Amino acid sequence: MNHKSIRFSVKVDGNVQRALKQFKKKEKTEGTIKECRDRTEYVKPSEKRRRAKAQSIARIHKAEMKAEQEWIERAKRFGGHKHYD
Repeated sequence: MNHKSIRFSVKVDGNVQRALKQFKKKEKTEGTIKECRDRTEYVKPSEKRRRAKAQSIARIHKAEMKAEQEWIERAKRFGGHKHYD
């Protein structure tokens, strides 16, 4: 089994919150914890595809909802559409 290790250095200035923030950012870019969670159990390839498709649909839906909300806010601000006043 191949184990990955992360080398992480923090400036010693006593700011634990900043060190934690740096660690989380570094870990998110490298994805070691996510990979570790993914490897805890076997997931069939068809299930992986199904999950990826569901995540893609959710991401697209979220972007559409955000765009619609921005349009509504813009319409309110500039006296636009009568239904959203």
